Amino acid sequence: MKPSEIQHAIKAAGYNQSLIAKALNVEASSVSQVIHNRASSSRIREFIAKVINMPVSEVFPSKTHIKPRLTEIQRKSAISELKSMLPIAS
Repeated sequence: MKPSEIQHAIKAAGYNQSLIAKALNVEASSVSQVIHNRASSSRIREFIAKVINMPVSEVFPSKTHIKPRLTEIQRKSAISELKSMLPIAS
């Protein structure tokens, strides 16, 4: 959806970006940035989709390919794997 369509859908549901921000305990600018694809937050995207009763993939089709953040264990494992690819210093 285009940002204006998302904003219209939020208003049609009886809410606004400021209320969504307060419910999520984030700044209103963060909600706006996600709507305008200037920032990425799966939490905000998923909540907006829930508010307007649509699948996230329809509201933010260009963002559905983003993988969720790694857990700390996954992150450490990935770092170890990458380090193992480095040439051995002599």
